[in-house]
Amino acid sequence: MTLQIVLMDLKRLLLPYGRQQSVISHVAMPLLWRWRPECLQTFFVDRMAKRDQFNLCLNHYPPCDGPAKGDDPSELIRVGEHADYGGFTLLFLGAGATGLQIKPVSDCAIGTAGDGWLDVQPPTAPDSVLVNTGQLMARWTNDVWRASAHRVIVPNAEAAMNHRYSIACFCDPDIGTMIETLPPFVPKGEEPRYPRPVEASEYRSELVNKLLEMQ
Repeated sequence: MTLQIVLMDLKRLLLPYGRQQSVISHVAMPLLWRWRPECLQTFFVDRMAKRDQFNLCLNHYPPCDGPAKGDDPSELIRVGEHADYGGFTLLFLGAGATGLQIKPVSDCAIGTAGDGWLDVQPPTAPDSVLVNTGQLMARWTNDVWRASAHRVIVPNAEAAMNHRYSIACFCDPDIGTMIETLPPFVPKGEEPRYPRPVEASEYRSELVNKLLEMQ
């Protein structure tokens, strides 16, 4: 089978899926903001209307060495600690895709000890999706919705023996969108936690460049 045929089959499979993600993203935002002023329900959707910063990522983690007896599984890292850059991420986990961990919301800053890590079990219901909020959403909402710090580890020998699959749909604000803290999320008499407005795509590029410089 040639590479061209493989790519054509992949496109055929993913195009309907990509359209489904567009529908889900427009459903997810009003649900997330149902207790906020009505105007904010369209605010977020309108700033992701072009979807020019939506990305679909197919992840495959092949079998690897598992923890030996007495080893700390948290030291076997498949994906290191990070928070997503943009608005929010829709994460679909394959059957048995264990190893995802998040930090408690009370202290989820990158690089802090916090209260340890919490294991995220793969959803058992069909068509379930996990939602991670990103750093631009945190700025918009003054940390009412924080950027969720997360990572993927090898939790045990059984997980190490299996292939692990996931699909991440990164839903980020359109290019040119200015991100500044919205007044309804700032308590009366307080200043925003993020006083400096940022442009969405420039902010993401800054974070990517910083990450590359650290490598």
